[in-house]
Amino acid sequence: MNYNSVSEDEIFSRSSSSRDVSSVVSAIIDDVKKRGDDALVEYTKKFDGATISQIEVSKEEIRVMLRAVSEIESIADSCNNLARSIKRRNDGKSSFTEDQNHHVDHMFDLVSRALERMNYILTKQTLTHNDINVSYNIENEINTYRNQLKSRDIEDINNKLYSYQDGVYYMNVIGECEKVGDYVLNVVQALIEKKI
Repeated sequence: MNYNSVSEDEIFSRSSSSRDVSSVVSAIIDDVKKRGDDALVEYTKKFDGATISQIEVSKEEIRVMLRAVSEIESIADSCNNLARSIKRRNDGKSSFTEDQNHHVDHMFDLVSRALERMNYILTKQTLTHNDINVSYNIENEINTYRNQLKSRDIEDINNKLYSYQDGVYYMNVIGECEKVGDYVLNVVQALIEKKI
């Protein structure tokens, strides 16, 4: 994808969907805090299609679930930060080189794989400690790739392939992607902790 031609509407349509997710999650949490088990029964029926008559959840399970929800909110915040970074870059009349666009695409692919794995784990009923290994491997790929791009960015700026400011915008995007990967792994860890 050529991120030089991403319109402001596209950026904010994505960030508004992130805000929508955050507002929905916050509303559900507030409702559960207010109505307790009644709200949990209602949401279980709505989202899982399951009818339950009583809920027994330990304080530890609640702590783990709240941790996962908090990390999911952080994912949405990082997606919003990505949109802001691209907007700032566009407002600054900056553009990425073909190589930078290719690297951003590859980083987005890695983050997408991490999110897909998180979604898989969200839906899996039983988990083992080995289920987290794939997520660790993806996170390691993201971190390694970010580190490679960071080193290359310094070289490319020194070789005058693009300006220092273009490099700042570029590394802001790459850095936010890496943060999404961190938050995704935190969700996976919390879910596996809960389900094992």
